[in-house]
Amino acid sequence: MKESNLMKEIELYVSSLGHIPLRMNTGVFKTNDNRIIKCGIKGMSDLLIILRGGKSCWIETKVHPRKPTPEQLNFIRIMREMGALAGVVYNLEDLKKLLQIY
Repeated sequence: MKESNLMKEIELYVSSLGHIPLRMNTGVFKTNDNRIIKCGIKGMSDLLIILRGGKSCWIETKVHPRKPTPEQLNFIRIMREMGALAGVVYNLEDLKKLLQIY
């Protein structure tokens, strides 16, 4: 499975629960007219889920054997310190475990 497929699976699942998934694109992109667009911050998680009730949940999606970078782990740590749910998710079961905290 590709990470993009896992993200789509997560988006569909959380939507079915009444939450709002938002894909967070990061990186540098070039437009058709050669303008450079920079998005996001280094280490920012792949998905932001606005949970019913307004709490945020940040999800870094990974497919084995890939692992999160130090910047991604730092972002997750900071989000948790600020009161958000946040974690690395390798499959839908990981997500369900994370959401149980909510």
